[in-house]
Amino acid sequence: MGEERRLEDFLSQKELGEVLGVNIDTIVKWRGQGLPSYRVGKRIWFDQYEVANFIKTRLRVEENDKDSD
Repeated sequence: MGEERRLEDFLSQKELGEVLGVNIDTIVKWRGQGLPSYRVGKRIWFDQYEVANFIKTRLRVEENDKDSD
């Protein structure tokens, strides 16, 4: 199937917020917009590669929306 991921490829919500410079509310909002995440017990984890792909796709959509104004 896809590439094999290592545990180091995953970030917690707090770590993701720190890396991206956004607060947890933003991450929760993005999850509602389709940001892939994985729940393990009470913790939520994010695959760095899936997050990067989500952001690239999202930015592309927002840039296209700006171009159509």
